Amino acid sequence: MVTKEFFRQIYKHRGAKCLIWGLAMLIFLGIYAPVFASSKPFVVCYQNRWYFPFFKYLFYNELYTKKVDIFYNLLMLTLPLLILIISFVRKYVKSISLFFIFMHLFFFFHFTHNSIESFSLTSNSLKNATSYSKLESHLKNGDFDEFSFYLKPMGVGYHWQENTLASASTLGAVRINGQSLWAALFFGIRYSLTIALCATFIAFTIGLTLGSLAGYFGRGVDLFIGRWIEVWESIPALFVILLMVSKAEASSMGWMIIALALFSWTSIARIVRLEVLKQKTLAYVDVLKGFGYKPKDILLKHILVHSTTTLISLVPFALVGAITYEAALSFLGLGDRQNCSIGLLIDEARMLYPMQPELFWPPALVLIIILVSLAWLGDYSKKLLQHSDSVI
Repeated sequence: MVTKEFFRQIYKHRGAKCLIWGLAMLIFLGIYAPVFASSKPFVVCYQNRWYFPFFKYLFYNELYTKKVDIFYNLLMLTLPLLILIISFVRKYVKSISLFFIFMHLFFFFHFTHNSIESFSLTSNSLKNATSYSKLESHLKNGDFDEFSFYLKPMGVGYHWQENTLASASTLGAVRINGQSLWAALFFGIRYSLTIALCATFIAFTIGLTLGSLAGYFGRGVDLFIGRWIEVWESIPALFVILLMVSKAEASSMGWMIIALALFSWTSIARIVRLEVLKQKTLAYVDVLKGFGYKPKDILLKHILVHSTTTLISLVPFALVGAITYEAALSFLGLGDRQNCSIGLLIDEARMLYPMQPELFWPPALVLIIILVSLAWLGDYSKKLLQHSDSVI
């Protein structure tokens, strides 16, 4: 089955379509979290001068102290540009899509490296100005009557790291540390999905490499990799992950990604091996060998390309496992306590449950929606592959 036809068949299913849109909405809330949870107005007219606090502070590392936030804030601005460029060159996307992806990544990291410091200096210099100091004091105190015009972001009026206890206009529940629960939940989607996506990407890289080598070359290579997978699966993964994350003091988010990836690649490698073994027995592989194609080209450009739909069907289950592990580790108190992942929010709510149930249900429902949606999508794509005669 061609990959486009595979996605089309999934999207035709009414239940799968609803799940895809639900996940897309949650991802949208995560990427554009500052739009829904920020205390900085988009635009303000103060003393006949126009200011744009939201955009000035979007890369200010004293407000957005996490590098993940800076990354997503820049992605929030550059992603529409990439989509717009690709939409204009849709006829030529097959030949130059990689070029635009690399161009986008280059622009992304180059702009991040050169602009974060300049944005920070701009914010600091503005703070030293008298007019902007008054503006900041009015924003901090919520004195919006002093402005002749202002446009605030929709949703929660606080950043997730700002204390809301001193304000009487706090929207929704408040965490133990005084921060807004809804603001932390919007940004928590960022952290949970980032850990899951990075861990899944690393696991797929390892599993795809070892599984394809074992399936294509067979014999000694297959025996060695197969025994190595069996040995690796005999290790108690949960205890080793707990040990690795608990020993990490500085970059616990990075350690969590590495720990999750190291113990989730084995199942991917097994399935990839079986798929490569299946593809290797088909006639087109013998034809390619007869034409003198190198094993590397046969494996990368043909066998793995024909196995794309099978690999795509593995992604939801890999994400489910990574998100579940991340939530469990954060719930056990082994995540970054200065973070706001969904598991950490559930752990905080557990301490005050049932006295304050409003702290528990929002993150719990978001986690349930993400896990159930991914599991159902993975199950439906798996059934679609099994019952389709056109799958190669």
